[in-house]
Amino acid sequence: MTRIESPAYLEQLDAHLAHLKGTVYYGGCWDSYTDIQRFEAHLDSIAAYHSLSGAAVLDMGAGTGGLLLACQGRGTSRLVGVEVNPDLHHLAELRLAGTGIESVLTDGLDVPLPDSAFDVILSLHVLEHTQSPSKYLFEIARMLKPDGVVLLACPNRLWPHETHASLPLITYLPISLSHRLCRWRSQSPRLPAEIRQQFHTATLVEQYFSFFGIRRLCRKAGLEFIEVNTPLRFGAAQVISFEAWGQAHPFVQKVADALYHRIIRDRIEPYVRAHPSSHVAHWFALLLNWEIYAVLHKRRRVY
Repeated sequence: MTRIESPAYLEQLDAHLAHLKGTVYYGGCWDSYTDIQRFEAHLDSIAAYHSLSGAAVLDMGAGTGGLLLACQGRGTSRLVGVEVNPDLHHLAELRLAGTGIESVLTDGLDVPLPDSAFDVILSLHVLEHTQSPSKYLFEIARMLKPDGVVLLACPNRLWPHETHASLPLITYLPISLSHRLCRWRSQSPRLPAEIRQQFHTATLVEQYFSFFGIRRLCRKAGLEFIEVNTPLRFGAAQVISFEAWGQAHPFVQKVADALYHRIIRDRIEPYVRAHPSSHVAHWFALLLNWEIYAVLHKRRRVY
């Protein structure tokens, strides 16, 4: 799906990303705010369980609205985006002007929208940025219709690197210790500015989750998995960049290299690809995929 963005939106987007120019993050961020084709696979995941035609769809953490723009091509009846960042909300208003898509500025923990209002709720890599993931998930369950579905994705803390900043092994630490370490290294005058930015980016993540942690939170919120981390989605093909720790901590880089290259990429991934229906492959996908990617619905009450 090709979309021509307005000059006003592109100008404001360029200003918003100005601080990232010259870093490894700029190109990826620009593409994430202008390319809507990349969302089609997510919509296919939802469409396998709930038709998008005529559906009311809510994006919890909509950014500038790219996922909702992709939804328009699926015949949806109502599209609403929730965003906590005022700058992104302003960009969304520019981008979505005249589309009929609603944009709501709120923190996602007390959303001014009614109960049971949406057939489909989307949350792609937002949960890890929330200060209260349990409240966030309760809000999703509250706004979901009884027969609705949720698409939820977030990084897996057992993956060998933190996916936002490409730093190895820091998600194996308690989040408070990880933040202290990254804040300290982000202020080191001995490291290049680009690497200090990597450490700073890692401090923007509020939570780390494993499959078991996500399952526990979802159950408390009244949500249960329909599908989660199928072996066919297993991917160790994420590009891992260890420059930051490689310069500051060569030993850590060697450990992470060994874990990723020798174990996950060279042994586990080929096994999962070759035996996608086996129980072992299923558990590898649950525990070691780079993200937790799930379709959920409201838990069915048994009387």
